[in-house]
Amino acid sequence: MVGGGTSGLAAAITSAEMGRKVLIIEKEDSPGGVGIFAEGLFAVESDLQKHMYINYTCEEAYRDFLNFSHFKANPELVRNFIFETTNTVKWLLKLGVEFEGIFTNVPGGPLVWHIVKGMGENVIQKMKERCEVLGIKILYGLTATRLLMDGKKVSGIEVVDREGNPRVYRAKNVIIATGGYANNAEWIRNYGYHLGKDLIPIGHKGKLGEGIRMALEIGAESEGLGVFQLIRVSPFVAPVPLECVTFQPSLHVNQNGMRYINETVTSVFPFDANAISRQPERTVYIIFDEKLAKYWSEEGVEVGLGRIIPPKTKIDVLGEMEKVLSSGKEGFYRADSVGELARAIGIPEDNLIKTFNRYNSLCQRGYDSDFGKDPRFLKPLEGRLFAIRCKLGFLGTLGGLRVNGNLQVVTPKGEPIPGLFAAGLDAGGLYGDTYDVTAAGTTFSFALTSGRIAGRNASLMGY
Repeated sequence: MVGGGTSGLAAAITSAEMGRKVLIIEKEDSPGGVGIFAEGLFAVESDLQKHMYINYTCEEAYRDFLNFSHFKANPELVRNFIFETTNTVKWLLKLGVEFEGIFTNVPGGPLVWHIVKGMGENVIQKMKERCEVLGIKILYGLTATRLLMDGKKVSGIEVVDREGNPRVYRAKNVIIATGGYANNAEWIRNYGYHLGKDLIPIGHKGKLGEGIRMALEIGAESEGLGVFQLIRVSPFVAPVPLECVTFQPSLHVNQNGMRYINETVTSVFPFDANAISRQPERTVYIIFDEKLAKYWSEEGVEVGLGRIIPPKTKIDVLGEMEKVLSSGKEGFYRADSVGELARAIGIPEDNLIKTFNRYNSLCQRGYDSDFGKDPRFLKPLEGRLFAIRCKLGFLGTLGGLRVNGNLQVVTPKGEPIPGLFAAGLDAGGLYGDTYDVTAAGTTFSFALTSGRIAGRNASLMGY
């Protein structure tokens, strides 16, 4: 097992439970990866859903998933994943994981998001405990460098320790679960972004794509490289109260001081991020007034941050803004006029005044003839103004190696490479070009479920 994150641990446990001897190679000092931050996982037809009379079926989810991807996704992979998610929930329950309930992450979305108690960190802890019971060995501080071959079959891996000393481990099967390439600036530059400048990684560390590279070097085919789980991020780059006010109702403008989208798209964060990706410097500004700030503190925010800050949570926006402004943190602004706000931000004053006046006139009419914003969120801005600078961020890369429905890595001809599997963020084919947040919790669910599928098939096929 190359990688001890969510998918690697799931694959290792599944293989060990089937009687296989398993070794996990992990680059960091502890397992888990970004899975520790997950709130919950996508699943369909689980017993928890049936208990709540949620009738959304696997067939419906399968059709929705493929339709959203415009049929760019791998149908076999998508189907095997979706139909296995209910078993992943059962598997987690056996590990001792508890669930808080089932929710959606977007207005009107299907109830498929199974929230876990203690977030992903608790799931990782339960998997670590299971690894100990099963005697699964995890070696830390080792970076995989090369896949070993016996003819056309993968027969092991070569690794180096932190001192650069090489080691070799032979294996009947190798499962690549290194977590993608979110920290590989050179690779990401190939897809038009500059890491840390106009694309901010969230929560990732040391994800350089070693597993993907090793497989490509032996003739594997890639799929989905350049697809990212995009999201808008404020200067916090973390789930804190002020992140919520950057949703709705508010006015959004770009570096040129121009409105660029129907702001209600923010409730579907990948769409919001796609819009930001088209703006100058991939930077935008969220503008609101003191009246809205008081509304959020008295009535609560319209759109929350998952289940961490649910909708209608009351937030002391004026107090929070005062904290960041007095601290001198960049990206937060306060002004008594539109012109003053433009000068503070550093965007064209004339443009922002024109945009501001146009927006207020649309709010007063109750009809957004420019972008079609929901009239409920057309609130004219007046008096003291505030702004928060937001950039384009991402929660991870979403493509890597082409796999079949069994999570076997394949060649450009679609032929499985004997002894080689991939899971989680190293496996491509689950998405088209955009993450589907209506299927909330998919990345965490796919990490767990693809790991289980890969671990099971690696054990059954044997090679």
